[in-house]
Amino acid sequence: MFTSPKRLGRLLLILLVVGIVFLALTHRAFRRDTFVRQAVSRIHPGTEHSEVRVLLKPFREDHIITEKGKAGGTYFFRGVDEWVEVVMDGTGENARVVDVKHSPDGGPWWERTRRNWEWRFR
Repeated sequence: MFTSPKRLGRLLLILLVVGIVFLALTHRAFRRDTFVRQAVSRIHPGTEHSEVRVLLKPFREDHIITEKGKAGGTYFFRGVDEWVEVVMDGTGENARVVDVKHSPDGGPWWERTRRNWEWRFR
């Protein structure tokens, strides 16, 4: 079936292109995981609001969840196989991190896998 050199060459070219596209997509997806790991490792109590915004910018929009009548707020985002909640206290640029909560992503493995891949390709 693939005995002619012309057909073999075409097959190898198609496989090469498919491989390059696959590698490019997975590299892009896992690069986001790297940003998340770095940000989560650098956010700790006492970190200023401006620094938190800079750390979260590569993978997350700057939306803080606030409660009416209270100062501060919460950044809630998906980490790598976990949920991360960054609790802020204060207002504006004077706000500082009070607590960083890590909650493991429980549930069936297929749901965790689906959420991870949706998160990577968002």
